[in-house]
Amino acid sequence: MKKKIYLNAFILAMLGCVLFVSCSKDDKKEGNGKNDPSKLVVTGGVVEKTDTWATVEGYVNNTDADGNVTVSVAEYGIEYNEEGNETVKKVAGKGLADSQFSVKLSGLNAKTSYQYRAYVNIGTKSAPDYQYGKYKKFTTENIDESTTFVEDGITYEIKSESSKTAKVTKIAESVTDADILNTITIKGQEYKVVEIIDEVGKAHTNLKNVSMPSNLTTVGKQAFYRCENLTNLVIGENVTTIGEEAFSGCKSLISLNVPNKVKTLNKYVFDSCSKLKTVTIGNGVTSIGERAFSWCSELVSVKLPSNLITIGESAFYRCEKLGSISFPSSLVEIGKEAFWYCNSLNNVTLPTYLSSIGEAAFYQCSALNKLTVNDNLTKIGTAAFSSCNLSSFTVPSSCTDLGSSVISNNHNLTSCTIKSNLSEIPAGMFGGCNALKEITIPESVKKIGSYAFEYCYGLTKILIPSKVTDIDTWAFNGCKNLITVQIGNRANGCNLKTIGYRAFESCPAINALECYATTPPELNSSFDDTIYNKCEWVKVPSASLKAYQNAYQWKYFKHLSAMASY
Repeated sequence: MKKKIYLNAFILAMLGCVLFVSCSKDDKKEGNGKNDPSKLVVTGGVVEKTDTWATVEGYVNNTDADGNVTVSVAEYGIEYNEEGNETVKKVAGKGLADSQFSVKLSGLNAKTSYQYRAYVNIGTKSAPDYQYGKYKKFTTENIDESTTFVEDGITYEIKSESSKTAKVTKIAESVTDADILNTITIKGQEYKVVEIIDEVGKAHTNLKNVSMPSNLTTVGKQAFYRCENLTNLVIGENVTTIGEEAFSGCKSLISLNVPNKVKTLNKYVFDSCSKLKTVTIGNGVTSIGERAFSWCSELVSVKLPSNLITIGESAFYRCEKLGSISFPSSLVEIGKEAFWYCNSLNNVTLPTYLSSIGEAAFYQCSALNKLTVNDNLTKIGTAAFSSCNLSSFTVPSSCTDLGSSVISNNHNLTSCTIKSNLSEIPAGMFGGCNALKEITIPESVKKIGSYAFEYCYGLTKILIPSKVTDIDTWAFNGCKNLITVQIGNRANGCNLKTIGYRAFESCPAINALECYATTPPELNSSFDDTIYNKCEWVKVPSASLKAYQNAYQWKYFKHLSAMASY
């Protein structure tokens, strides 16, 4: 009997161990952040937490052992809320690696309990289909009162004990007017407030006014990103650094003054401030970064600093109401797409020392009808002034780097002066300039690029310089009023080797063609078939007449004949 009791006890003990091990394994899967590959989405653990933020993990198992995607996922991340508060927030994850991701939950309250869970969207953004992992909980740390000061919903912390400086680390969601203190006192010691940390007011929906004190020197990255109701902003006079995207998406901001001690306006710093109308930039700024004011669609006035050196890529992209801008003499470079689609901009004077204009810098500035070009310009990028409204254009003698389609589709362009010793008329340079009536191609040119004069309806005569060796494909396509084509000249002869495919396509009016090349240039269906019979004046050097008469396609010209005394 005793043996039977002992046996039953032993069996029960073993079952208990099995159950304990099983529970432990399950706890690891769901309780300690371990991944369970049998589930599409798993909530992970807390990596790190403080009194105001926490980093948590999640897992997305949408690939098989060979790395093939088994379920398409449109979005993944963490959903969380304060316990007892029904307002739920989502933070999208990025950089999924081996099924794992982590996100930072910012703007939390100290010593407060939160619940969170991982999610995936296996639908689309317009028709989402969310799946979730299990809820988990954590409690934020308590504020360290020995290094922290709180007033009017704004939290300050000691930055440096040695320099007696402090920083702003949190702005409560209830705050509408953030009047940052100049100094704070902790345990009888005074500290200067010199910094607003990264993301401190990110996506703060209630914030309307921000005023910064004179001691402040640094505003962090995304400090007030997408504060969509921020209307009034006073940046401290001693601020030297404003981080990337610091005020991006502040769509209620109307006016702005950048203080003199700021050296650089970082990228995206005021991007998408869609109601911003006037901007004054302090004279300390030497560089305006990438997309600093892009999509500021109501911007009408910008006062640039007197010491500005560079305007970055897409800096004023689609500032569609910007009617004029005065560049300082210090400006050296205008970046790629800097004023793309500023379609109210109507008058531009390029400053004396400007040397480089990037690709599409003034593309689609459809009101731009007056441009004064400086004599130190060395580079004009591709499509820099394409689709503007210029009536004249000058390529200065200093310009050695000219991109393609620089002034294409300027429909009112009637004249262009090329002072530079260019070796090539770039592809598409005058394409679509259908009012252009005449052009003098410099004697230095050796190649005419493809589509260079496409649809220049106003041209009736073109003189190809003697050094040109190649006329590229479709170069004069659609020049429907072109009558006379002269290739080379009597004094210098002609070096032309090739006329490209359809170079003179859709040029039905050509009636006179002179070519001074002693060796017939290669034709590649360069002319419409009708031209062979219609063109009444086709002249070539007398000594080369037989060569032309036997050359491919040249021999089809019905009126091919020798030049007198040449």
